[in-house]
Amino acid sequence: MTFFANGVNHSWADHQKDMQPLVDSGQIQIANHTWDHPDIRTLTDTQLVDQLDRNNRYLTGLYGVTTKPYFRPPYMGHTPATDRVCVDQGYSVITWWNGSFGDATQIPADQIRQNAKDYLRAGNIVIGHANYPAVTTVYDDIIAVIQDRALTTVTLADVFTTTKT
Repeated sequence: MTFFANGVNHSWADHQKDMQPLVDSGQIQIANHTWDHPDIRTLTDTQLVDQLDRNNRYLTGLYGVTTKPYFRPPYMGHTPATDRVCVDQGYSVITWWNGSFGDATQIPADQIRQNAKDYLRAGNIVIGHANYPAVTTVYDDIIAVIQDRALTTVTLADVFTTTKT
C-alpha cells in the first residue's frame, strides 16, 4: 500500500514504530501529499516547494525513505503550472485514483463496505483516509473483498518500477 502523508498529522510520528517494519519490508510506501493539505492551486511556486520539501524532510527523517517521486495533490487540484513545480522538485508521478472508501468524512461502516465493493477492482487505485473510527471496524470485510476477487495490494513503486534483466 502507498500512504500519501501530510506531515502535520501527528499520527505519522505516533505510529512510526509500528509502521517502520512495514516500510522497511516494502509493504508500505510513503509518498507526498503536502505538509498541511492546502489547495495547491492557491499557492505561489515558493509556497508549493515549501509544502513538498517540508513534508519530504519530515517523513524522510521519520521513516528513512524519500517520498519522491510520488505526489497526490489535495482535492485533486492541480494546474499545468503546479505540475511543473512538482516535476521540478522530483515528483514526476502525480497520482490520481479510481475510487475511494469515502472515509475522509464520517460515514457509516456499511457505506465504506459498499465503496470497497464498488471500487476494489483489478488495476484501480483506491484511496482511504482512516480519518474516522468506522473504517477500523471493516478491515476484515475489505480484506475479504480483496481475497474474493483474487486481488493483490501493491505499492505505486511496485506498479511503476521496472527491472531490467
